[in-house]
Amino acid sequence: MASDRYLTDADNERASPSHEERVAAARAVVYGDDEELIDAEELDAALEEYGVSIGESEDGLPEYRDVPRELSLSACHMAVDLRRDPAEFIAPRA
Repeated sequence: MASDRYLTDADNERASPSHEERVAAARAVVYGDDEELIDAEELDAALEEYGVSIGESEDGLPEYRDVPRELSLSACHMAVDLRRDPAEFIAPRA
């Protein structure tokens, strides 16, 4: 069902997380207390700690729910898999 509230461009700007917020969120998930990247097998627990619900789809693949707007799941997965800072995978807003 469509929303009955009209959003202006200014409203959309405020509603969207900034690049810095998105990078900070991804870093909060993928870096451990020792400030090192977590291992891939620790990612689901870190995501759940951040508030993401993880289940399993009918075809056996992970299904992520309740993902905060500021969190980029793909940046988190790529950062852990490639052992790189997630900022490299989050494009700044145009």
